[in-house]
Amino acid sequence: MYNSISFIERCLNKSAAPHDVDAYVEYWHTHDTRCSLREYLGMTVKEYELWLKDGDSVLTDILQGRQERNAGKRYMRGLSRKEA
Repeated sequence: MYNSISFIERCLNKSAAPHDVDAYVEYWHTHDTRCSLREYLGMTVKEYELWLKDGDSVLTDILQGRQERNAGKRYMRGLSRKEA
């Protein structure tokens, strides 16, 4: 199940879904991943705090925020290429 691609990255590329989080947590508990659960899931400190506080329902918001930030970065890269 796990290589270097995190749960969040897999959700963003549609190879996992938010409801799969329990399987990832279980895997982390039963395998030596050599990283924290936060790192294994691919969350920032703020995202992890929100998830711990609000539960799985916040995962959709985390993913949406990531998609919006990624879209903004792609937009800005496009602008810088046009200016060059």
